[in-house]
Amino acid sequence: MKKLLGIMVLGLLWFMPVNAQKEEFVAHDEINWTGKCFIQYEGKVVVDNEMCTMSLQEYGKEKDEFTIIVSKEVDCDDGTKNCSYFFYAHKNKLLKTYLFNVYYNVWKDMPQAGQRISPAQIDEYFVGGIDGACFLKDNHKFCYEFKE
Repeated sequence: MKKLLGIMVLGLLWFMPVNAQKEEFVAHDEINWTGKCFIQYEGKVVVDNEMCTMSLQEYGKEKDEFTIIVSKEVDCDDGTKNCSYFFYAHKNKLLKTYLFNVYYNVWKDMPQAGQRISPAQIDEYFVGGIDGACFLKDNHKFCYEFKE
């Protein structure tokens, strides 16, 4: 009987913390819009407050984490279309601390974001009367306009 009771207690102790620590991943609706953006990489401005396309995906029960994708379509160096400058900006939570990261494609003909700029700081972005956010690190600056 003692063995059975011991097994039951150990079983409860084993499974309770696993279930208590399980946090559900929650993704919310994706939001898409156009607005102004600014991209500066290694001190060189490649997009200067021009119209860009943006999409936002929020995560977590409190919508306190996100990924935003900002893209500016441009002509390729050889005159063809389908090139762009773009960046992914992330706000992630790690043990109640928020981290900001940016991934950038560096060259307009790169289809993937190859340069990680981390950790970034966040600041406000003002263009005319419209507000937005900027991710900054050293001589890099990635900004986007909030959806109206």
